[in-house]
Amino acid sequence: MSVAKKIINRFSVKSQVISITVMSLVGVAIISTGSYYTSDIISKTTNNSIEATNNANLLHVIDKFGLEMRRTEKDYLKTYEDLHYQNYQKTLEDMRLILETLDDSVKLAENKSTLIKINTGFDLYSEQFAKVVTQLNELGH
Repeated sequence: MSVAKKIINRFSVKSQVISITVMSLVGVAIISTGSYYTSDIISKTTNNSIEATNNANLLHVIDKFGLEMRRTEKDYLKTYEDLHYQNYQKTLEDMRLILETLDDSVKLAENKSTLIKINTGFDLYSEQFAKVVTQLNELGH
């Protein structure tokens, strides 16, 4: 007789059922722990994906505002109406709010550095346009 059969024969049916139950519970506990760990990783990954999607959407909105600023700038240069310059300023303010929102949600230093460059670029761009508007007003347009 094999060693395994000798050991099994020594245990009563009750002992065997208890042993199987304990091993099953240990197996279920291990599987439950593994599935909890896996679901936690999936949850964190999903949250990161949602955050990245939201940030990408905000960058798209900034791009849209940049195009809107160029359109209002062109309209101003075509008509010299203050309404277009006011629209330009409003668009710039709205874009800065989006940049602040994006800056609050960005965690990596290199991404924050990129946002600073974007903000600085828009500052310089708007300063140049303000100089053009001032010069045109001085010329009587």
